[in-house]
Amino acid sequence: MRKVFYKDDFRRTVLSFMHLTPPSYNLSARNYQIIRKLYQMLDYTQKGLDDVVIRFFLEEVFKDKVIRKKECEFIFNLFDTNLTSTIDFDEFYLLIQILIAIRDRQIRQFFNEQK
Repeated sequence: MRKVFYKDDFRRTVLSFMHLTPPSYNLSARNYQIIRKLYQMLDYTQKGLDDVVIRFFLEEVFKDKVIRKKECEFIFNLFDTNLTSTIDFDEFYLLIQILIAIRDRQIRQFFNEQK
């Protein structure tokens, strides 16, 4: 069964106040800096985010949704594009952009602009 996430599925976090701006559907420079700081706070080893941190982060972003281990592993493996078993900043930034695009129902526009 395919899960669909709606605006109400997201917990009110710092991401609640971020939106992708047309026509490029990217985040502002200020939001980029906020995400960089968030990444630095989550990256307690300075080696990248591991699967435990990503699971914690996803559980905090989605309210009242149980993120199963299998789902978390899938998301982690999907965004670990360089296969280092950690999520570096660029991969984390892409994850954030996609989560915001899904929440704001702009996922199609986002991917069209990322070609």
